[in-house]
Amino acid sequence: MNNAELYKSKNGLQQNDSVYVIENFLNRLKWKSAKNNILDIGSGDGYTLCKILLPKISEKVDKIFGIDISSDMINFSRKEYGNENIIFEQLDIATLDIPVEFYEKFNQIFSFFCLHWVPKQSLAFKNIYEMLKPDGYILLTFWQKIPYTKSTTKWLKQINGDHT
Repeated sequence: MNNAELYKSKNGLQQNDSVYVIENFLNRLKWKSAKNNILDIGSGDGYTLCKILLPKISEKVDKIFGIDISSDMINFSRKEYGNENIIFEQLDIATLDIPVEFYEKFNQIFSFFCLHWVPKQSLAFKNIYEMLKPDGYILLTFWQKIPYTKSTTKWLKQINGDHT
């Protein structure tokens, strides 16, 4: 999605599920120090990162990076939440060109409801591995299947006159 204002008004389901995941699984991550670098992949409008996750981990964090493929989302997040310790950058997690400074940079990597939209899954997970410090941890939430995809395809065939 490229419309940050629309996303902000319509992402309640993702926020509720993110709260559940954070409350039930965050305590399983190991924190090596009080100065951790954090990455949030698919940070969208920045709300989940800054208003749901950050209050639970703020004393353990040095720098927080939020990345998203959408420039609109990044610009919105920067205006709403950006400061010297919370940095938002436009980046496709499935790029072949991860910035060199991101390699083995992050103690913790998070992603909430983003990775199921990434077509190049193998490359995305390779990049996550490359950006994670050797003793780092990840917490990812994504749909294994998008249940409406099959029915949507059938519905579109009906609209286009293909009744098979």
